[in-house]
Amino acid sequence: MKLTAVIKPFKNIWQVFIVMTLLDFVFLHFCWPQSYNSVGSFVVANIWGTTIWVTQAVGNSAVFHYLDEKLPWRDGMLKRALANIVGIAIYSTLAYFVVQVIMFTIFVPEVTWSEMVSQTLESTKITLSISFAISFLLTFIGFGKNMITMEVEKERLQTEMIRYKYDSLKSQINPHFLFNSFNVLTELVYEDQKLAEKFIRQLSDLYRYVLDAKEVELIALEKEVEFIESFTFLLKTRFENRVQFELEVPFFASEMVIPMSLQLLIENCIKHNQATTKKPLVVKIFRTGNVVTVENNWQPKTTPVESHKIGLTNLTERYAYFTEEKVIVTQNEESFIVSIPIISQQ
Repeated sequence: MKLTAVIKPFKNIWQVFIVMTLLDFVFLHFCWPQSYNSVGSFVVANIWGTTIWVTQAVGNSAVFHYLDEKLPWRDGMLKRALANIVGIAIYSTLAYFVVQVIMFTIFVPEVTWSEMVSQTLESTKITLSISFAISFLLTFIGFGKNMITMEVEKERLQTEMIRYKYDSLKSQINPHFLFNSFNVLTELVYEDQKLAEKFIRQLSDLYRYVLDAKEVELIALEKEVEFIESFTFLLKTRFENRVQFELEVPFFASEMVIPMSLQLLIENCIKHNQATTKKPLVVKIFRTGNVVTVENNWQPKTTPVESHKIGLTNLTERYAYFTEEKVIVTQNEESFIVSIPIISQQ
């Protein structure tokens, strides 16, 4: 944890000392006016008080920023608020006790250990009051900043989702796919009319799903699997034995995925890999626990296809909007694997 993060919102450590010293002057004036009786007592009281103020301010800020990393507000606001109060109270009490022991040892060595502990415990209510005030202030500021951040992130993701829907629709209903499908259909009409009829039905089902999916953010896994069955049928008809598909994705009620997410992954397999009769491209779509995985044997094209991975990046960000489970991408010498989480809506 960086020092600059610990002492926020102060620009540097000297500002912390200056501010804390000024607060100590005010505090001593109202609570211990006798400290102004002599120069010696004034200096000791200010060193003592400033040390307490600085250790409390910097330490409580450190606790607050540590919790920002380990227990962010988005994981539960009530849980985080309680952690703030408990963490800062524990730190404040321990830090105050340590400072008291050091200060008594340096400036009042004649005081016995029992008297030192007794006086420290009696004045602990003061430091606890200070720590709770700091805790409340930091919690209030953190809560407000988190709400603003969440709102900005929500707006950004919604904008990203709208743009992705447009790009997704544009990429799915594209002239190349339609042209290739009609070429295949033209051949089938003369060669196998029954297969041509089935091809037309599957093509119709595919585009009906695409048009429906652009209106929703999540769709039933069952419908996505049916869509993939139509999509892979068209691809198998087009590529014949150059591309093989293994689809095994059981589904249950209330299980959702992002529309056309599996189609995007399958199309990436086709786009980036060679597919020949001797070396067919094998695409496996299967379920393991609460994830659906698309895996293909890695045999990249001799002329690499330019890719900015925008589709996969957008897919990852869209899943982040609905679940904390991650889209996992794995690549080795033999295969390329992408796993997407299943979102349960009870």
